[in-house]
Amino acid sequence: MGDVGNSSPPLSSGLISLQIDSSDGQLSSKPPKEITEDAKRFQAQDFLCWGVRADVIAVYQGTHKGKPATLVVFEVRFEFPDTAGSSSRLREAKIVATFKPAPASAQRYPVIRAVCPKLLEGPVRLETHVRETGKTVSLHVGVEPIPVSAEAGLSKTKAVTFDRDQKMSIRGTRWSSKEVEDDDIDNVARWVLAENSALGKGIPLEFRSAVVVENHDAPIHGTVKISAQTKMGMSLFGWPWADTRPIVITRSVQYGQPLGVDADFSKLTALQWEELCQFEGDIATCRWT
Repeated sequence: MGDVGNSSPPLSSGLISLQIDSSDGQLSSKPPKEITEDAKRFQAQDFLCWGVRADVIAVYQGTHKGKPATLVVFEVRFEFPDTAGSSSRLREAKIVATFKPAPASAQRYPVIRAVCPKLLEGPVRLETHVRETGKTVSLHVGVEPIPVSAEAGLSKTKAVTFDRDQKMSIRGTRWSSKEVEDDDIDNVARWVLAENSALGKGIPLEFRSAVVVENHDAPIHGTVKISAQTKMGMSLFGWPWADTRPIVITRSVQYGQPLGVDADFSKLTALQWEELCQFEGDIATCRWT
């Protein structure tokens, strides 16, 4: 593959504060958060309790089964009150990366050929729940009910205890955006991070992911939206890179630690994917791609 430079290109990092989402996951009338013209990072001060920093930590150029492709590695770091049991912690987050052709290039949509990780699950921990059940029995004398109010009766309640398996999970999927006419062209990747609610510590604070994008030997644009929910049920969202300031990846852009393998990304092994998307934490189940 040749030497890979260690210097990052412009617009490789975005630092934002997550905003309260009152529009069912859609952007409000407020302009999307974007990176400024003269800096690699953009920082908002809208809601200081929750934040996220997204970085493109590596870009590799190569092929996927003989077709030109780009391997992009993201790193996301969440900031939220990390006190165990805090209702302000993030219990779930969704990271959505969308790739489109650059406006000046041929209008062929990039195709995502691999998403990593596809599934990570932590150890199972039992969480005990108590549920009260009750019923009301009507009062009768002989075969006729007592002619009193409809509320008359005897109430019986009992507590039922049951256990539920809880585990941290990260799931990666891909699909076509609505403007893509061919359903076989996947240009959207999504990762859903869910906490182990039995531990009450929130989602992992750091997360790495990667995609292989078939680029048709042309520049591509990428956007990233992050949405999240707190334990108290508050919805949040942010755009490290929006349509107005996307990630721009040309065939000449390449940086990061050398892969040390052939440039055909379809031949990457599970161990190599694991090294790219390092996960700090206990894993009971894993499927990298």
